[in-house]
Amino acid sequence: LRNAQRIMRLITQMLDVRKIEKGQMSLQLQPTLLTPLAEELCLSMDYAAGQKNIGLTFHSLCPDVWANIDPNYFDKILLNLLSNAIKFTPEGGHIGVLLQQTPDGQTTLSVTDNGIGISDENKQHIFDRFYQIPGNINKAQPGTGIGLNLAYSLAQMHGGTLRVTDNPEGHGTSFVLTLPPCEAGESEKGKATGRRESGNEVKSEKLAAELPASTEPEQTSAAAARTSSRHRILLVDDDPEIRQYVSHELADAYHVETASNGREAWELIVGQKKPFDLVLTDVMMPEMDGIELCRKIKQNIQVNSIPVVMLTAMTDEDHHLRSLNIGADGYVTKPFSLPLLRQTLSNVLRNRSLLQNYFEGNQQQADAVSITEIKQEASPDEKLMARILRVVEQHISDPKLNVEFIAQEAGLSRVHLYRKLKELTNQSPSDFVRNIRLQKAAELLKEGRFNVTEIATRMGFSSLSVFSRAFKDFYGVSPKEYG
Repeated sequence: LRNAQRIMRLITQMLDVRKIEKGQMSLQLQPTLLTPLAEELCLSMDYAAGQKNIGLTFHSLCPDVWANIDPNYFDKILLNLLSNAIKFTPEGGHIGVLLQQTPDGQTTLSVTDNGIGISDENKQHIFDRFYQIPGNINKAQPGTGIGLNLAYSLAQMHGGTLRVTDNPEGHGTSFVLTLPPCEAGESEKGKATGRRESGNEVKSEKLAAELPASTEPEQTSAAAARTSSRHRILLVDDDPEIRQYVSHELADAYHVETASNGREAWELIVGQKKPFDLVLTDVMMPEMDGIELCRKIKQNIQVNSIPVVMLTAMTDEDHHLRSLNIGADGYVTKPFSLPLLRQTLSNVLRNRSLLQNYFEGNQQQADAVSITEIKQEASPDEKLMARILRVVEQHISDPKLNVEFIAQEAGLSRVHLYRKLKELTNQSPSDFVRNIRLQKAAELLKEGRFNVTEIATRMGFSSLSVFSRAFKDFYGVSPKEYG
């Protein structure tokens, strides 16, 4: 969409240039309050400037500056100047837009940047059609030599001039648009008609055409409130357009946070009090690639339960196998189908939820026992749960079975055991053990080989009353009624 809009804008500019050349363009000049219009157009480019960390400020020396312009064509002058300034101003730079009136009533609008500047030789040709500065260092955004030529021609059609000078305060360039005086009678007529009503339309149209991607905030405060209970996904990609596009498309179903490389993502993962539900990461990235990020996640016992889906342009089988060998839970190749990506994420999260439900203590004891015989290729979470369940089964009759003992036998710290069980089962260790004991007790009651007191003792309950109360809370009936 963005590229289509960019092509459409270029074609429109070429048609405008051709109309001017053939003398077939006519402007409908009218007294217009220029101050809010210019400020509005600057705001429409504020996001594009922010993408390069460029400060963009608008200042008017007069509260109400009137000029005879055609609003439908004047905006093309200013937006071309702003777009050009953003293109040739380095990151961290600044662009200032100043609107003022001279003592003789002329209006001047200057766009000044502290960018790379223009040599005197190139200044002589900067407004020539199709002219491009030799050795242009900004190869990432090559120009066409049409925008400034169109702005220059439109300035003349407005009865004004457009010139280029050096930034008077240092490095950079200043483009100065001068418009003839707006007579008092015409000003009063303009005041009677009010401000330009189509300003919002210009802003939205130009915003879509000029910006590198959608300028909608990734998530408003209201949207954040709506997604607070949704799955939290960390999207990792060094391409800002991919990050913005994917996060925007997934925002209706997930709460999405972003990182530009693996190192930044890792800091977010280990620094979060509430863990992410899934990591969606590119493979080729600076500082730390997706393979290394996935490896660090899967080797860290504190966060290895987080599913990782690889999103990459590397389509060969070796990269695919390498990702799966280090524990990646999914692999989506670029260019990707958005429905396919959505379904992949949904499947991975659903499988994790099934695993969580499987271990949450509601499964039958037979199922729990089968987990202790899990195969070697099982996930780290399944292997960990197998160790924990094995400890609980072997010591289920011991009333002194506690968190410290289970943690020691499973090779974890007490804190890690609590956190992992909370992540995987949504239960504390004590609740987890109690539920398994109660399930085993229910099986023994059905078999009828032991009485209630014997079963309470075999399941490690300290007293019959404690067992009966816990059993009724869990099953809704007393042990005697259940049996």
